[in-house]
Amino acid sequence: MQHKDDDDEDDITASNLCTTCTGFPIRASLRAAATPAISRLYLHVPATWPDISRVRYPKLLAAHRGRILFAAYVPFAGDFNCDSVAGNYPLDYFVYAAGAAVAHAAAALLHRRRNHRR
Repeated sequence: MQHKDDDDEDDITASNLCTTCTGFPIRASLRAAATPAISRLYLHVPATWPDISRVRYPKLLAAHRGRILFAAYVPFAGDFNCDSVAGNYPLDYFVYAAGAAVAHAAAALLHRRRNHRR
């Protein structure tokens, strides 16, 4: 999983814009490679996304039939730095679906999963 600061709208694998739980707009794109090469999922974030190790790289959780579930710590808007705060940053979950995996969509989709508490 990679992190990109640029927002390349010409990328045919780029998803729709999605919003993190803290209000940042993001999108994802995929570079699929045949085995044994490494495929890469890129997270495109705005220039205001802080360059802090805690929020730099998302974590791949699962992949199945063109859908990828990943988690990412997301920063708060503004200059608020949570590295020294207990609990740090909120954790968001996203599903990236390649265009071919979604029958009703020509382009890739990115959807934020809401955290449900019991």
